[in-house]
Amino acid sequence: MFRAGASLRAMLRRLATAVVIVASAAAATPPTLAAAPTVVNVSRRTTNQSEAAVAASPLDANDVAIASNLQHGYGIFVAVSHDGGTTWSRTVLGDADTFGKACCDPTIAWDRFGNLFLSWLGYGRLRYPTVVPILLSTDAGDTWSLVTKIKPPAAVPASATMDVRAPLASEGGPKGDEEDRGPGFLDQPTITTGASALWAIWNNEGQMQAVGARVLGLGDVAPFKAVHDVPGGHNCTFGDVAVGPGGAVAEICQKDQDRFSPVRSILRFTVDKDGLRPGHFGSYRVAAQTDVSLFEPIRPQHVRTVDAEVGLTWIRTGPYRGRLVMMFTVETPDESDNTDVYVKTSSDDGKTWSKRIRVTKAIRSQFLPRMAMDSATGHLVIGWHDAKLDDGDGAFDTDGRANSDVMYDLSFSADGGASWTTPQIVSQGASNAKASGNGIDFGDYTGIAFAFGIAHPAWADNSDSTGDNPDGTLHAFDIYSAAVPET
Repeated sequence: MFRAGASLRAMLRRLATAVVIVASAAAATPPTLAAAPTVVNVSRRTTNQSEAAVAASPLDANDVAIASNLQHGYGIFVAVSHDGGTTWSRTVLGDADTFGKACCDPTIAWDRFGNLFLSWLGYGRLRYPTVVPILLSTDAGDTWSLVTKIKPPAAVPASATMDVRAPLASEGGPKGDEEDRGPGFLDQPTITTGASALWAIWNNEGQMQAVGARVLGLGDVAPFKAVHDVPGGHNCTFGDVAVGPGGAVAEICQKDQDRFSPVRSILRFTVDKDGLRPGHFGSYRVAAQTDVSLFEPIRPQHVRTVDAEVGLTWIRTGPYRGRLVMMFTVETPDESDNTDVYVKTSSDDGKTWSKRIRVTKAIRSQFLPRMAMDSATGHLVIGWHDAKLDDGDGAFDTDGRANSDVMYDLSFSADGGASWTTPQIVSQGASNAKASGNGIDFGDYTGIAFAFGIAHPAWADNSDSTGDNPDGTLHAFDIYSAAVPET
């Protein structure tokens, strides 16, 4: 939820866009909505819920957990299903309870022992997030305990000339529902599991940091190692982390290059080959470049803006074991609002990367993608918000403006990210950020999990296609989900 704001340049440079993209008759035709799986309103709460994170148990196909932001007050909304996503129990954690006061940005992950980990940005003694609590459930989300509450240390300069307190390159723009920043401000934590390890990353005052812990069994988590600054992580943010089959850990983040006009971004990648053993992250490499800046205004998300939403998966099983897959968003042409999701792959621990592989194949805006891996097969899924059906009229338009209303789509890969299935529409109605009254539009991210050949996406939706949004149609967002079999 928290994002250091965009520059005035980023807010004003595209008040009007005159680019018209003409799609040929051969453009990808979406599947009919009748083929879509059953959509469920998970949250069913008043006001807005957004920025959902999802985990699916690798041990039991019935167990799924979702966490999301709440628009007002302290707390993280948490929902648990024990029937594969059909019905859900609901609670709020971090509402000044035993876990403290939660701000936002939930992240959640299951491991092979059955441990379910949950984290978020938490408040310490100050009015902005300064701590990262990590919670554990050993009963599939029914009860929770506190593993640790991390208060990250100040970043250490990589050189005597580096100013670690310098603001982010694009700082200064829209705040939405955010509070003011201050010393020790944290942003967007991410946790992940793999190779008997739990890893967490976050942005600390413009510096990416990482920490890991050994997981010895169900409910048995060793003390966390020391927090490390990630090389190349200064003024680099909105990152992701992945654990390899041998325990190595990789991190990637996005950095704006303000010297270009329009601004473009690079994606910096680094690996700690030793993982939890003594050693550190190696020097960073530039793994990709994109025209989607850290605060890119597009019509469906013009207030909040979007970033490239870089994601990282390290395949740990199957014929593509050891392959890294990086996901990110590209805008073509630049400043056109025509954004698409691409991946690149690496079979040498990130030393070299493939050419871009396109996942989405449509006009208008595809944004806020999220990637997940089925740990049993190594197959992948990516889900995203998609405005391809909104031509300004008809069943998929709510406001008479093209490219402002979105559905939710996803696509699968069974060959290590080399090819992707035709995007499948999952949602059953069009959603509109402006109508939601949510200060962060659709949010900064969506969620998706993948286990037993079933994808479990979670997204902000105000279509009220299920008829049970307490705020009604095209008002506040609820969190929607569906159980989608791999195709």
